[in-house]
Amino acid sequence: LLDNAIEACAKCYDKQIEVIVLLEDSFFISVRNTSNPVQIVNNHIVSTKPMPFLHGFGLENVKTLLHKHNGEYVMLYDKGWFQFSAEIPIVFNS
Repeated sequence: LLDNAIEACAKCYDKQIEVIVLLEDSFFISVRNTSNPVQIVNNHIVSTKPMPFLHGFGLENVKTLLHKHNGEYVMLYDKGWFQFSAEIPIVFNS
C-alpha cells in the first residue's frame, strides 16, 4: 500500500501520504495519499499504465490476504485523494 501511495504521489504537485495503524480488537490500516484521478470499477483500479496487464498485483495481493483472514476493505477516490482502508479481526486462540 505504501509503495502504491509513493508512486501515485510522485506524479502529483502536492505530495502527501497519511497512514493510520491501530491494533485493538482488530488490526486497522488506512493509507491516504494525494493522487491524480483514479477510476475504481468493481473494486478494481483501472490502470492508466502501458500494458496494464503487467501491473496491479500488489493491491490484489493485499485483497487476497484480507480475504484469507476475514478482513474487509474499502477504497475510494475523492477530490485529489485516494484512500485504501482495511480491517482484520484479531482471533485469539485459547
